[in-house]
Amino acid sequence: MARRYSIKLIPIPEDILSIKGDNKLDILKIKKSELISISNAQNYVEIFFINNNELNSKLIRSSLTKMQEDLDFLVRIHRSHLINPSHFKSWKNKNTISLTLMELPVSKKYKEAIQAI
Repeated sequence: MARRYSIKLIPIPEDILSIKGDNKLDILKIKKSELISISNAQNYVEIFFINNNELNSKLIRSSLTKMQEDLDFLVRIHRSHLINPSHFKSWKNKNTISLTLMELPVSKKYKEAIQAI
């Protein structure tokens, strides 16, 4: 009992994200700076992050809209993609951007949001 109480008293650092899905075991804890993007995958979202300088991904059962509400610092660039603006590198062409270790398409509807960065 005391162990459970003491765990609740330990503060969680601000830079650690705890991403939870609809399923009980869908939990991912990463640093905010390691999150690159989140992409839609039907009933799931695929979260791309950096771990030991390698690109990793994890599928979590959730919606992209819910992820955008929970993680309000992310920018929507396409109906299927959210990005962490700190990983934006450059424009590859007028419809594609380069992020850290990956490239994603940008739709016309959300182009203004990415140009504001």
